[in-house]
Amino acid sequence: MLGDIVKQIQIDHKVIDWIKEALKLSHKDEKEFHDTQIKNLQSQYERIQKRLEKIYIDKLDEIVTDDFFKKMSKQWNKEQEEILKQIEKHQKANMNYYEQGIIILELSQKLYSSWKKHKNEGKRKILDLLLSNCTLNAGKLYPTYRRPFNMLAKEPSLSNWLPG
Repeated sequence: MLGDIVKQIQIDHKVIDWIKEALKLSHKDEKEFHDTQIKNLQSQYERIQKRLEKIYIDKLDEIVTDDFFKKMSKQWNKEQEEILKQIEKHQKANMNYYEQGIIILELSQKLYSSWKKHKNEGKRKILDLLLSNCTLNAGKLYPTYRRPFNMLAKEPSLSNWLPG
């Protein structure tokens, strides 16, 4: 019965090709979004860098006090660190979006054959990956798939039909 649950994740090759193409097109939009965000963040970073350079010159020319220089430098350096963290997140998201989609599709194709090869511990790990819950009702097993496998399963789970 559990093997049948795993088998429900298999996807037709034509559908996989279509999904890959859709992912590629969607990734283009996602990439443009992240690239725009990175560009804006880099602009903010450069603006702060110019402030730091200017305040340093003002300190050397004794236009601002040493304490004010230290206070503002510390604040702006902290802002730059936050900007760099945000840039890194956008860069990682840019790469992960498409790659994770492809990995999930490829995994779904190999899941059942992998299931058949594994012993109990390996099968348990596959079930942990796929399912959040399983219900037994009148001798029939109703799986509740985890995301994104819930969208890939051929048969709806019982939880899709139960109220609430």
